[in-house]
Parts: sequence; structure tokens; C-alpha cells
Amino acid sequence: MKNARVLLSLSLIALFSVLTAFTQKRQQPIQAATAEVEKLQQESKAHPITDPDLSSVNSDVQDGLKRAADAFKADRLYLGLERLDAYGGLYRAALFMQQHRTGHGDDMPAFDAAWKKATVQATALESPPQSAAHFPAAVQAVVEKAFIQSSTLADAGRGFALATKPADGYFYLGQSFAEADFVRFCRQLAIHRSGTPFPLRSLLPEIQRLQEQTNAAFQPPKSIDQHPQFIRLNSTIKLAGELDARKFYAGALYQYLDALQQFSLLSQAVPEATQQASVRTSLAALRKQLDSSKRDESIGQLFLERAEAALSIAGGATPGETEWKRARAIAEAVMPAYLAAARPASPAIRAGARSATITLVRWPYT
Repeated sequence: MKNARVLLSLSLIALFSVLTAFTQKRQQPIQAATAEVEKLQQESKAHPITDPDLSSVNSDVQDGLKRAADAFKADRLYLGLERLDAYGGLYRAALFMQQHRTGHGDDMPAFDAAWKKATVQATALESPPQSAAHFPAAVQAVVEKAFIQSSTLADAGRGFALATKPADGYFYLGQSFAEADFVRFCRQLAIHRSGTPFPLRSLLPEIQRLQEQTNAAFQPPKSIDQHPQFIRLNSTIKLAGELDARKFYAGALYQYLDALQQFSLLSQAVPEATQQASVRTSLAALRKQLDSSKRDESIGQLFLERAEAALSIAGGATPGETEWKRARAIAEAVMPAYLAAARPASPAIRAGARSATITLVRWPYT
């Protein structure tokens, strides 16, 4: 009996040591990312955006960075990185535009000099599959997305500069620089994949099918009332296809699921009281399933973090209609698609339809 107690004590000590080591390893990237958020908060207060064309940026950035900090505080690492990329990039793009177009709004040679620097920086980045393969798939996904966008946004900036005036391209150049900086920041994080790799694969058939569904849904009055949402959705689907074509399958899955969430929200109804309870139950079951998995489920966990943050599960705040719709879309549309992505594409899906390339152009600052 005494030996049994000793063995039990040793087992508990070993388990405690493993859990402590895991917590410390997770806290290291969270602390680094929190410090980056705090640096951006201080910088954006010290150097606010004063350009009248970007009047809402200051409040948007401060609110977004606070939400990134809240995500890290709640141990939602992947959601925090997503928000850091979005709102840190917004601030740096706006600041770059403000600094460079003053006095150079119609100077194409000055714009081309800045564009060449952005292009050099984007092309100098090491390819994500080689440099981020040791990361959890969610971190690899946000790195792959930023990697692609760094070069795409530089080209978009020059396109706008030529089509309208040089001043209109600086915002996109700023975004390009910001995405490259985000890639470098993520690559410095001390975080490694836990468990076996997620079985990433091409999602081209699923992406094509979602594009077809989106095209079919683009009918009045929805196409008029929700036109900005359709523009964003098509842009996300296009990016998912570009990532898939480059065999950046973590990024492709991330953007496909993001597009699926957006598509679901186009017609998503606010759940009633009984449905709300069902959504919470589903999310809790999914969290338990993914956390107990022996493979890397971080992309699925990223979307669960979105849903949990929307419902303030940890804080107990009362969610609004938008938050309930978002959580329901993740529970009922996104997560089943995520789990299905772990399986080989079915023959029916693989047959697919003919592929098409759709290029969308968004007017600056909208």
C-alpha cells in the first residue's frame, strides 16, 4: 500500500511538471505578443493619425488593440495574433500613408521608390512552409496569409497609384510593410506544435463550391443590402484559392473557414433561447474534443476562440445579436467543415466544377 502511494505521488509530480512546462511554453509567446500590442498602443497614442481621409482609424486601432490584449489575457493566443495582425497592420498602413503622401501625393518617382522597397522586403521573406512548419497550424496559417498579402498588397498599391494617383497607393504599401513585419514577428515566437500534424490537403474543390454558392446568393435584395459583405467574402475566397495554389494549405484552410463563416452570416438568424443553449453546448463539446485530441487542432481552436470571445464565456457578459450569430455560424457551419477537412475530399467533391479566377479591386480606405 505504501509503495502504491509513493508511485501515485511520483505520477502526480510528473504530471504537474509536464503541465507547468506546457503552461510556461504557452506563456512565452503570449508575453511576447502582449508586449508587441503594448508597444503599438503607445506608438499609436504618441503618433496619432491626423489625415482627414482616415478619421476613424485612431478609434478603430485603439479598440482593436485592446481586444487583442484581452484575447492574450484570456489565453486565446491564436485570436490575439489574428487581431494583432489586423489592427497593428491598420495603424502602420495609415501611418505610412500619412507620412509619405504629404508633399508627394502626385510624385510617381517618389512612390516608385517606396514601392520598390516594399517589393524587395516582400520577396526577401523566407517561404512559410520551410520557416513555419514547426509552428501550430494556426500560427503557420496566419504567417502564410501575411506572407502572400505582403507581395499582393505591394502590387495593389502600385496598381492604384497608376490608375488614380500615387497618393492612393501608399496605404497598400504600408499594409505590405506591416504584413512583412508581422511574418518576422511570428517567426520569432517560442512556440512549437503539440501533437501530430493536422492532415492538411488541397481544399480547391471546397473553395470552388463555396464560390459557386456565393455567386448564387448574390441576388437582390441581399446583393444590394449586403454588398460590402459580399466584397469581403469574395476577397477571402480568392485569397484562400491563392494560398491553396501555392500549397500553403494551413493558410488555405484558415481562409476557407473564414469565408465559410462570412457566407453563413449572410443569412444567419439570431438563435432563440433554446437554440442559444444548444450553441453553447456544441461549443463546449467541440472545445473538449479538440483539447483532448492527440493531433494539432489549433486552426479549429482559433475559430473556437472567436466564438468563445464573442459569447464572453469566461467573462459572463451578455452577448448581443451579432455575437450570437457569429458563434452560431462557427458552431454549425465552420467547425463541421473544419472536421471534414481532416478527411480526404470525397469523390463527389473532387469532381468539382471548372475553376475560375476572380479579381476584385477595393477602393482605398473603405
